[in-house]
Amino acid sequence: MAKKRQAHEALKQLLTALGITITWDSPLTGQIGQFMFELTDSYWIVKGPVPIGTALALWQGNTIGQRWIRVQGHAGCPHPLDKIDEGSDIYAWAEYKDEGHNGPRRLFINMYHIDHVQENGVWAIEYFVRTLQALDAIDQPFKVVAVHTNKAFHYIPVSTLSRGTILDHLGPLPEGERIINIVAASVTPLEFARLKSGEGYLAISSRYDEYGNRFVSYQRH
Repeated sequence: MAKKRQAHEALKQLLTALGITITWDSPLTGQIGQFMFELTDSYWIVKGPVPIGTALALWQGNTIGQRWIRVQGHAGCPHPLDKIDEGSDIYAWAEYKDEGHNGPRRLFINMYHIDHVQENGVWAIEYFVRTLQALDAIDQPFKVVAVHTNKAFHYIPVSTLSRGTILDHLGPLPEGERIINIVAASVTPLEFARLKSGEGYLAISSRYDEYGNRFVSYQRH
């Protein structure tokens, strides 16, 4: 029992080191960016959109990807771009997804089963996450400041504020434009791009948290 608990704690430490936030202890579940992880008796269920280029890198780059990282949970570890039949134009595992307003349609793999095994000292789940991180396939949230004026929203990544104040970044406001509110929120890179392009906005609630901050959430037009 003690060894089992030690192994469980070591696994939690691995997830934390990978940047995965643990959301539940039993069954062990976690989240990083847009990806959700749940450990069953012998494998992980991973849900979230993996771009097809990343899926191909997982499958082609290492035997771990071809033996233990299973597209849509298929036990045969098929190629991510397999078709449903020979000569067919329909993919068996990959699915199309629209990328924003008037954006391109891209292929994704939306679910994996990853065996809870090690190969050459590397856990399969670790190889999966490290590959996604190396290829920038994880939309990690980051803090932004939203400056709401009577005419527009201005968005500034918090990481840049060490190089000046909010007003330094805004510069002189046009005549007649004045600041109404300043709020902070966590958004993903895709959400930030949509905010900047006007496809999304930050909804500011009238409710406050325990620290006196208003609740702010990302919304899409």
